[in-house]
Amino acid sequence: MADPRIAERARTVGVHEAAPIVRAHGESLPAPELAEDFGAFFDRFADAKVVLLGEATHGTSEFYRARAAITRRLIERHGFTIVAVEADWPDAARIDAYVRHHAPRSVEGEAFSRFPTWM
Repeated sequence: MADPRIAERARTVGVHEAAPIVRAHGESLPAPELAEDFGAFFDRFADAKVVLLGEATHGTSEFYRARAAITRRLIERHGFTIVAVEADWPDAARIDAYVRHHAPRSVEGEAFSRFPTWM
């Protein structure tokens, strides 16, 4: 986990001084395209009760692929059982029914027609 002293130091210095601090303590990640290697990087969180995966942007495929690789790894290798998402309700309901193996319900409108514009 991040050292709170590093975060505090970064808050108290100027932007030009903060960049070297972040650079010195950051870790290089495997490319998200290497899903197995990328996902394995997050094994350190296997014992956590909750893992929160944010993103810097909405709608970029790179973040979606990265988050998918992490989520898949935590579910398949470490027994995580719940995934909560920020999503449009009709689309989320369709996905929820699918993963729970429920029969599809009749829903008005085409699936995912508002994605990602609802954001």
